Amino acid sequence: MDGAMYREILANNLIPSVRALKMGRGWVFQHDNDPKHTARATKVWLRKKHLKVLEWPSQSPDLNPIENLWRELKVCIAQRQPRNLKDLEKMEYSTKTLAAGCFGKIYREKYNDTWAAIKKVPQHLINRRDLERECQVYNKAIHPNIVKLLGNPTLKDSKWIIPMEFIFGEELETTIFKSQKSKIQLTPSIKATIITGMCEGLLHLHSKDIVHQDLKPENIMVEHDTHRAVIIDMGLAKFFRNGLNSAVDMGNEAYSPPEVLQRRGHRDQRSDVWAMGKIIAELCARVRLHTPSVCPAKIHEILSLQGQQYCNAVCRMVQSDPTVRATMAGIMPEIRRAGGGGNTGEQQRGHLPTPFPHTEVDQGNALVPSGMAQPSQDVMKQLLYKEASKGLPCPLPTTGKVRIRRYEQRNGEVETWEQNRGGD
Repeated sequence: MDGAMYREILANNLIPSVRALKMGRGWVFQHDNDPKHTARATKVWLRKKHLKVLEWPSQSPDLNPIENLWRELKVCIAQRQPRNLKDLEKMEYSTKTLAAGCFGKIYREKYNDTWAAIKKVPQHLINRRDLERECQVYNKAIHPNIVKLLGNPTLKDSKWIIPMEFIFGEELETTIFKSQKSKIQLTPSIKATIITGMCEGLLHLHSKDIVHQDLKPENIMVEHDTHRAVIIDMGLAKFFRNGLNSAVDMGNEAYSPPEVLQRRGHRDQRSDVWAMGKIIAELCARVRLHTPSVCPAKIHEILSLQGQQYCNAVCRMVQSDPTVRATMAGIMPEIRRAGGGGNTGEQQRGHLPTPFPHTEVDQGNALVPSGMAQPSQDVMKQLLYKEASKGLPCPLPTTGKVRIRRYEQRNGEVETWEQNRGGD
């Protein structure tokens, strides 16, 4: 900016502002000793307009508040030590609050010389058992498409500090529904990368007997550079195996399947599959779906033009009847093919990842060896609970219905066998 431009700004803004504010003549104009402010032509212009100017000493201590703000900004940037333009651009992710929920807030802060998403939860809002369960979920669910726990929680100022991986990206909610704010252009290949990534993450969770419970676009991050999809926020996640829960049923109703909304069943792996199916449909069509309307017929309607390659898979994922709904293990090959990835990893070697530890069922006798008399009801109950809780990292309740699942590798689907020996 030079003196001529500065005078033009004053003419276009200063005088009209004074008139609009009806300030009359009882005011004084203040600017510092910048060369364009003290230029002879500027001084002449101010005199012709009969403007009273506050005298400003040379080598002033910068009394203007904006100068103090500039200094604070320079100090903050210097502390972060950017090495190049890319580092500087990443500073737009400031240390302000990244997200806030019912249980706490997440901040962007340094942790062991790297940026981290620091979750801060007031101590009275979470008990130690729930905190330990959340950490166990993170530690068992290590995968590129699942956010990482960077260290053990610590207690500071009556708040639990939980350090998690920081994703340089945006929520899928922004990518789908807020295109003006999004930095991601949703081309078909980018959509495929996102869909495959978040499904791979959910498949891994289910292979560890983990139910997310709260899948929604706000809980999936998309990295700007690589378009890697990352499932976040395991605060409500639980271990679920053989019908037994390690936590209460909680989650967003907008992404809850019919059996949950109608209180006909627990949130389990099939609930996550339904939520993921709805998310994929919304991503392909870039429309927000009304939850009660989501069904295979609706999916055919909205994916007939965009995302047609995912239509069949999503229809299987949003079946209203959970007993015929696809599993992630069963649907994953089709998701990969739709995304152009084909079969990878273990599937190229002819082995599907087993989503549930399977239990052999022998002619309806289940846990009873052949040739032995049937044990009493109490003994059978103890045997069932022992088998159901085997391998889980946290204790299970002593009541509840027991369901034994077996895995059929033949067609990639999970079939269930239910032993109604436990109490309700």
